[in-house]
Amino acid sequence: IKYLFLSKNKEGKKIGIIGAGASAFDAAAVALESGASCVEMIIRRSAVPNVNKYYKFFHLGFLHGFSFLLDEEKWQLFNYVASYGAPPPTDVLQRVNGYPNFYFHLNTSINNAYEKNREIILETNKGRLNYDFLILGTGFSVDSTQRPELHLIEKEILLWKDKLPTETWKQFPQSALFPYLGPHFEKIKKKEGDAPYLKHIYCFN
Repeated sequence: IKYLFLSKNKEGKKIGIIGAGASAFDAAAVALESGASCVEMIIRRSAVPNVNKYYKFFHLGFLHGFSFLLDEEKWQLFNYVASYGAPPPTDVLQRVNGYPNFYFHLNTSINNAYEKNREIILETNKGRLNYDFLILGTGFSVDSTQRPELHLIEKEILLWKDKLPTETWKQFPQSALFPYLGPHFEKIKKKEGDAPYLKHIYCFN
């Protein structure tokens, strides 16, 4: 986002931001502070998350007891919290507060996107939106197949989808791609007898 305003004639532009997480709000704040004429956030949810349910994960009792839960209990608990999303930090909300040229498009899904006459056009379930610049604040996915350092071994790593019934993990396909870790955060081999070196690879994030 800062790059957009380094060259001349970028002030006064209309900026669209897809997403409502911390990075999306950071981008909105920089755009507003840099002189954008209008900043609009396109959000699928009906409201911006305002309760951080992840906060419970940091209590000592949770950290001590989580590993003793059954796989199904871990799965349900994590995805219950993840489905609510994480609210943006308070400081960035204060940065965007008070700008009359800052808007939300809630309950809005994007059906198509293309460029026309040097504008970016989004066709949504609520009509057409147009912008000079579009910023994707859509987060990230966990996918071992996209990590070059794991390219030779990623097919041997046990994932959550390998531990759960198909009808269970398909409810949350993104979480199903998380590695299934051992008690010391070590990666686990998918098949017994294969890849004994995986136990020496740890995933602390």
